[in-house]
Amino acid sequence: MPIRDFLHKKVKPAWVYRADGVVWRVVPTGAGVLVGEDRNVNKMHVSFFCTNQVTGEALWKGISFDERWWIGIEAVYSDRVFLHGFARPDMPDHKKILALDLFTGGIAWSNDDMRFILAVEDSVFASKDTVNGRLIFELNLRTGSTLRSLENDPD
Repeated sequence: MPIRDFLHKKVKPAWVYRADGVVWRVVPTGAGVLVGEDRNVNKMHVSFFCTNQVTGEALWKGISFDERWWIGIEAVYSDRVFLHGFARPDMPDHKKILALDLFTGGIAWSNDDMRFILAVEDSVFASKDTVNGRLIFELNLRTGSTLRSLENDPD
């Protein structure tokens, strides 16, 4: 096919997602789904959604929380979606961890005192700022319970 024919060919999308506002962020996952933020900037309201990457079918959508605007996607790992809040609205410093079930959008666990660092295997590593400095903790990926503090851990 000559290049000019290719450039004039119309491409149709495989599917379309209808957002209430602006699709602000989309995170692809290894599970074949997309997790995203739908931000209505006029209402200052964010909701979250999860769609099948191939069909566009929504697994869940319109999930929102008490904090209507200052919340966002931190990461997606395994079957968890990690959301964060902000220390202050005028500062981009992340705080809090809200872990959602990837396939239902339901809250699996939350922690208001720590900040997400990363998830590996069955653990989440998080930090907590104290007057004596920053402490690092290993949390259970499924429950959010503290497995250990790394403050005095030689490993």
